[in-house]
Amino acid sequence: MPDLFLIMYIFDGYNIYHAARKALEQWSDITVMSLCEYIAGDLHYIKQPGKMIFDGIRPRGREDIVQLGGLSIYYSGDYDTDADTLIEDILDHDSAPKRLTVVSSDRRVRAAAKRRKAISLTSHEYLAEMVRRYDRPAPAPRDAEQKFQGLTPAETKYWMKVFGIKEE
Repeated sequence: MPDLFLIMYIFDGYNIYHAARKALEQWSDITVMSLCEYIAGDLHYIKQPGKMIFDGIRPRGREDIVQLGGLSIYYSGDYDTDADTLIEDILDHDSAPKRLTVVSSDRRVRAAAKRRKAISLTSHEYLAEMVRRYDRPAPAPRDAEQKFQGLTPAETKYWMKVFGIKEE
């Protein structure tokens, strides 16, 4: 699929982080970076890029973490603003906001997405979809083509000889 048709996910970082900690018992102790790794994996699975926008400044020692696969990580302090305003700016300046999916439970952010006709998911809705994708069983391996064609006459003769079966 050409980049022209890609949907870009925009995540309200701490909003989805706190939602994840509340939504799933096994994630009550999840770290910000662990959640970003899960989301990066999910974006890879659905073949979509994303931007994770956090409030504040980048934690010390994490200056190198700006990209996890298709997930770009931003801190609003680098832009002298807050995450909600940065997300609104992304929405306001995008030439095709209908291709954006904004993930936040914040009313202000959701209203901005609606105003620009972007797709809007609450953090819980996105997390539920992501968990559902992880819970899907892997597709069954395809059977070998030979299984549907049967044995050739030479193979049949060979196996009959191996098993001591006489031709009738």
